[in-house]
Amino acid sequence: MWTVGVWIWLILTIILALSIIGMFLFWILHKVEKIGGKAQTSFFDIFSFHKVKKKVQKDSENADLEAEDLDKELNSLTGENNIETQEEKNEVQSEELWIDKETDAQNGKVEEKQEEKLKSTLERIMFDAWYFKQRWNFEEYEKKIIEWLALSPTHLEFTKMLADYYFVTWVHKKALSLLKKVIEWDDQAHRSFWQIGEIYYLNGDLETSEMIISKAIKLRPENPKYLLSMVEIYYHTDRIDGAITLMEKIVQLRPANTNYLLTLAEFYEKIFDFDSAKKYYSSVLEYEPTHEKAKRKLKTL
Repeated sequence: MWTVGVWIWLILTIILALSIIGMFLFWILHKVEKIGGKAQTSFFDIFSFHKVKKKVQKDSENADLEAEDLDKELNSLTGENNIETQEEKNEVQSEELWIDKETDAQNGKVEEKQEEKLKSTLERIMFDAWYFKQRWNFEEYEKKIIEWLALSPTHLEFTKMLADYYFVTWVHKKALSLLKKVIEWDDQAHRSFWQIGEIYYLNGDLETSEMIISKAIKLRPENPKYLLSMVEIYYHTDRIDGAITLMEKIVQLRPANTNYLLTLAEFYEKIFDFDSAKKYYSSVLEYEPTHEKAKRKLKTL
């Protein structure tokens, strides 16, 4: 019979042996599993690649077929689509044209109403201006013309009217500004040329005055007022012969004007042409028999 010690030794020996064998088997299984995993992974990778490649090729072929079918369908529908597209474009263009015409018509109506309103306002201002002028209320007359020009700043006739008002009231600075606008807008505005020349004459610029009044005379050579302005320029620049020539023309135009006759008589007297002077003094008495100066001159000459 074995003792207890022997049995214990035997059991421990068996356990140790089994542990060594188990470790060895575990090591072998681990190696086998590692090698098998790599092989399986490589196999599945290769298999998946070829499978994906075949799928991509098949998809590509199907896509090419679908593209060809789509091109055929598009080609078959191109003509019809072009026609429909052109018809749609024509419809859109027609609609846009109608909208444009409708908009233009509406804008035209608005502009027409505005023009009618402005015309009515200007007519009222014109009537008021005429009313104040007839009653010699020139302050209000001036305001009305300014009011008109505020609404219609390039109105030629009212610009002339305001310029005339400033000219006759000796507000020459304002008159000159307006008159220059007038001759810029209307190169046939002979009265405006004359007024500008008169302003320069009154300010002592005889050279500029002569040049501008010459333009007025060229436009209206039969206007005594313009000729008389030139006579004054000739007279004050010691050109008495030129002044006499113009005065004779003025007398021919207005033979019954005793002031013109008297002026011409005095000019002849200055150059010592007493016979011509007597002639025109006598003409004065034909129209004004009681003219004292003409009678006195005839007695002394």
